[in-house]
Amino acid sequence: MRKMLVETIILIGLFAVSASVMAAPVVTNIEASVEPAEPEAGSTVTITATITCDDIIDGVSVKVKECYDSPEGPFCYLDVPYTMTEISSGDGEYQYRATNVKLSHMDAEYMGYWFIVNSGESSYDSSGEFEFETDYVASDNQQDSGADGGSPGFEMVLMLISIAAIMFILKRKR
Repeated sequence: MRKMLVETIILIGLFAVSASVMAAPVVTNIEASVEPAEPEAGSTVTITATITCDDIIDGVSVKVKECYDSPEGPFCYLDVPYTMTEISSGDGEYQYRATNVKLSHMDAEYMGYWFIVNSGESSYDSSGEFEFETDYVASDNQQDSGADGGSPGFEMVLMLISIAAIMFILKRKR
């Protein structure tokens, strides 16, 4: 009985120690910039982040989502992760950069981005505390085309179905 109690206490102690070791890194500040500052939809940008952290950072990735305002409210495409490269580090301040971040949605009006900071076996997701947005500059591709906003080519499908139906009816009458 006593041996089982000692084993239980040891297991609880090991669990408590491992839980404290796997705690998320303590990030106290993130400053970020996008180059160019007002990108065009469909362009490529560079994102730079300066991260102040009490722990040693093993790696950083940036998640980018492209959004536009629809009549129903904001709509965002799925976020895309990009691995960042360390530029410099020292005294708890780290600089990371992600180049060739492709903005692929031509109808997007702005992008949102946040960072995942890895330290050891744990990570810190900045989406709740340090999130950033950058507005796009209007490009020629984003100008109003004068269309009614319906599905492109939908009328053509209806026309082809109508022609096929007329041909079928005429063939049956013969």
